Amino acid sequence: MNTQTLSSDHPLREDPNRPWPYQVLIGHRKPGGRKIVKHRRIYVRARGEERARLAALRIAREMMPLRMDGKSLIASRPVSSRALDKCDGGIVA
Repeated sequence: MNTQTLSSDHPLREDPNRPWPYQVLIGHRKPGGRKIVKHRRIYVRARGEERARLAALRIAREMMPLRMDGKSLIASRPVSSRALDKCDGGIVA
């Protein structure tokens, strides 16, 4: 995890395995396609960035599918993820 982008007093700087809220961007594709055509933000609480990505992908596949041109899109892969910082607002440590 890249702690350089977090604020100087962020709790993940001392304990990176602490459960923390993450924002994960999940890419969706058309059936049979490979290109990501839509994105969905999912917020999860996890112990580390990799676990956050896996949890968000699982949640995205359980959610109601996104639709485009009358076809359901498939949750394909996590595109990006980041730990939320105190400046994002609404964070309770």
